Amino acid sequence: MFTCKKCGTPLEQQLKECPVCHEPNPAGEPLNMAGQDYTDTYNPIAPEFELIRQKSRKLAALLAFFVGFSGAPFFYLNYKRVGLWWLFTAIIFIAMAILLGSFYLYILIGMVLLAQIGLGIYIVLKSDFKDGNHELLR
Repeated sequence: MFTCKKCGTPLEQQLKECPVCHEPNPAGEPLNMAGQDYTDTYNPIAPEFELIRQKSRKLAALLAFFVGFSGAPFFYLNYKRVGLWWLFTAIIFIAMAILLGSFYLYILIGMVLLAQIGLGIYIVLKSDFKDGNHELLR
């Protein structure tokens, strides 16, 4: 338990300023920082301690609906490998459709477009969908 060196207010932890007399560093410098417990100083709920900015569910779904074939929603959500695979397959399918002009390739491209719409719906409906940093979408 710490006390303020100016006014004697009891403090539960080492603070930067006394809440009563506003003395800077009221308990003095801590003697040994090796055993200092920092768990009380970090509050993950408070917005000023937000280390990783949460990704938007709406933006991820819009990316999936409109440009999902390019892997954009996966790049946005920090799933880079999956995004590269989607981009690679999109390039291959589009190149094959242009070069060969086959009806079956157009059907395959249609299936890819349906997959991206399904991905967008999945992102919208899944309430515990997380990004690549294991953070829930807002």
